[in-house]
Amino acid sequence: SKITRLKEENEDLKKQVDALDQYTRRNSLQVSGIRELREENTDDVITSTMSKIGVEISPTDIEHSHRVGSKDGGKTRPIIVKFSNFRVKRRILMARKQLDKNVYVNDDLTWERSGIAYKARKLVKQKVLNKTWTSNGKIVVIDSSGRRYSIETMSELDMLSSRTHMQSPHSQGQARTMSYAGAVTSGRISISSEQIPSLEGAVAASVSPGKTNLPEGTTHTLRNATPTK
Repeated sequence: SKITRLKEENEDLKKQVDALDQYTRRNSLQVSGIRELREENTDDVITSTMSKIGVEISPTDIEHSHRVGSKDGGKTRPIIVKFSNFRVKRRILMARKQLDKNVYVNDDLTWERSGIAYKARKLVKQKVLNKTWTSNGKIVVIDSSGRRYSIETMSELDMLSSRTHMQSPHSQGQARTMSYAGAVTSGRISISSEQIPSLEGAVAASVSPGKTNLPEGTTHTLRNATPTK
């Protein structure tokens, strides 16, 4: 119908705007857990913190940095830092496991993607999903059958979680070959062609956010595909 088509066009437009917003953050990171001082230079804070894990950053490597959020009862606010190039960001991501346990480094996500990532972590804690993490601004999840998905919208995550809820323990073997007809028909879910029973050496973002090092090329998606064995 015309209303359905307009809704789909609106959804596609929102996704395009969100993708552009995320692209502007491609060289940015969010660093949480660093104690906030009354008078501080956040560039110096980031440089000093990363130096402790062997990542040397020069002043020209940082375009700008700042705390985000309102000061609320002394709560430590995260720092958003934008680097001059992706190589610096990547070096930090590769070394972040060495940070203090209360300091986390994550992709700087858009408001929409932050909400998706937060809900995905809750679904992991509820054992609806097995694992979740972010990679280059994308939210990746692994469902109870070991199938991997790249999630772009909240509706995609809701669809996946509702289908996972419907699967009983006795139907897990069949879950690998189920058609996911609604997702396939609409083309709204990016489905991985790979099955990953485990991620060796990786820690789900729900358990230790910001401390997961993933191999290059982890996220591969196929549009309008059906999960297979």
